[in-house]
Amino acid sequence: MFKPDNATVNNVTSKSLADLIRTRRTINTFRPDPIPAGTIEALLEIAVYVPNHRLTEPWRFVYITGNSVLTYATIRRQMALPGFAKLENDIREKASEGVYRKFADVPAYLLVIMTVNHNSEIAEEDYASCACLIQNFLLLAWAQGIGSCWKTFKNDARLQSFVRLDTNEKVVGIIHLGYPDETPISNRKSATERLTHLP
Repeated sequence: MFKPDNATVNNVTSKSLADLIRTRRTINTFRPDPIPAGTIEALLEIAVYVPNHRLTEPWRFVYITGNSVLTYATIRRQMALPGFAKLENDIREKASEGVYRKFADVPAYLLVIMTVNHNSEIAEEDYASCACLIQNFLLLAWAQGIGSCWKTFKNDARLQSFVRLDTNEKVVGIIHLGYPDETPISNRKSATERLTHLP
């Protein structure tokens, strides 16, 4: 049983599933508060109940917290440095520190990793299942007041080594996690505008 400790969380957890789907937004700015131990594991235990055609359960997870967040931020800074090569020293150092802080200030990261099946049809189904799992997780996290940002994993050898990615695996998403320090607003066009009805 989770016991969130702020009023914002209480407001979110009182909402219906439809409200959670409508109100969940990408969060880019987080408070430094750590996520309680065991919360992510508990949410994942629920999130894995997704459509999975052949019951391959192709997923595994890597959770990055604490000093590992700083390691991840350091690698991301190293990756960005070639793009700053032509800048003057002081500007380059400022840009480099900006990249580091961008990633170091995220409280935690969750990677959803898929084993890539040699059968392309199964691999496509498995990818869809992992995407469904991520959506489940994002909604469950939001119900606990935990904000998230689903990002594409950069296929850099340093990152692959850091997260111990096997050659037959693909990162479906790296999710930035933490308690929100912003209230983003976003709207969607009506689905009926893009609905074709074949009677």
